[in-house]
Amino acid sequence: MRGAGSFRFFVDAESITIGADQVVRYVSVARSRTGVESVSFDGLRCSTVSHRVYATGRTADKSWSIVRGGEWKKLSLGAQGRQHLVLIRDFFCPSGFTIATRKEGVNAMRAGSHPDAVSNHPEVRR
Repeated sequence: MRGAGSFRFFVDAESITIGADQVVRYVSVARSRTGVESVSFDGLRCSTVSHRVYATGRTADKSWSIVRGGEWKKLSLGAQGRQHLVLIRDFFCPSGFTIATRKEGVNAMRAGSHPDAVSNHPEVRR
């Protein structure tokens, strides 16, 4: 997934989980054109269109640092973190509902979007 600026964004398909709380959690990687990487363990809440970072990864020793006091942040079009909004809209929360399984999310990513994504149905775009 391409983002603003010089970063490319990736999701580790094996890390995707859907909690009983309907939060989609996953590991994401932001990679600059020069190869610098930022790794995080994130959550998306479809019902509130919000994002949270649970932990950040250290690429040098492949360990995690828990983000203390990490709060849910509402996502919007003009805000930083547009990649998370794309994940909500096109892959993990099609038509505003949380995907049911990891496989559903992986299939959506492989296809380029979820078949029920709002962006695939211009007549119902928000």
